[in-house]
Amino acid sequence: MDTTTGERDRQDKSATSSTVDLLKRFLERRYVPSEKLLNLSTIADDEEISKSGMWNSEATQMKFFPALMVVCNQILKSAEEKRELVHSVSLSGNNLLNLEVVRDLAMTLPHIQNLDLSGNKFASIRELKPWKNRFRHLEHLIVEVAQPGWEEELISWFPKLRILNGQQVRPDRTSPIPTAPAVAPTVLPTAGLTPEQEAMVVYVQTETNLKREVAIQCLEAASWNIDAAAQLFVSQKDILPAESFN
Repeated sequence: MDTTTGERDRQDKSATSSTVDLLKRFLERRYVPSEKLLNLSTIADDEEISKSGMWNSEATQMKFFPALMVVCNQILKSAEEKRELVHSVSLSGNNLLNLEVVRDLAMTLPHIQNLDLSGNKFASIRELKPWKNRFRHLEHLIVEVAQPGWEEELISWFPKLRILNGQQVRPDRTSPIPTAPAVAPTVLPTAGLTPEQEAMVVYVQTETNLKREVAIQCLEAASWNIDAAAQLFVSQKDILPAESFN
């Protein structure tokens, strides 16, 4: 190896080490231990990153974010450590047009429960497709999409999503009526109700402590679909008067 090549290698190693240190400091500044939050919002406003020029264009961003995730993997070496320390990520205010720049987040932190994508510039749901069927544990999502009518499709991508932009889209995991009973209790049917409906009434009363007439009203409103009744109860339980319960 000649002197010129050796000097170039030393310079490259020094530059790489400097970049890794910069990214480590950035991650340290942006981690909120009390909330288990990795706050990657408004990256362009970070003084060190701004000076480095690493977020100045899409071309540099395409290099910056994968490198950031590599450093994140170096700091949090195991999946267990990541699950324990990072529950939430914010990418708000980065003026992203799509997810191509940040798509590696889904590989590095696939377990996160809360994700904030507000303050970006997604024209349609198509721009979000790199994360379709990713984040299988995501429960809370904030995102803005210019094209209307995207919500139902997006909800289908994330099987555990419960809250979208502050609105409940699925019942809580602790729903008091998760499924229909496997074996219906033995009861004498009331006039007008089938034995199956009577069993559902008893089950709802047992799980919710509702009075019988209120349980029937809940099931009737849900067209005698027990899962729909569960969702209805969850959405209304906090405003039901005390006399609705036994």
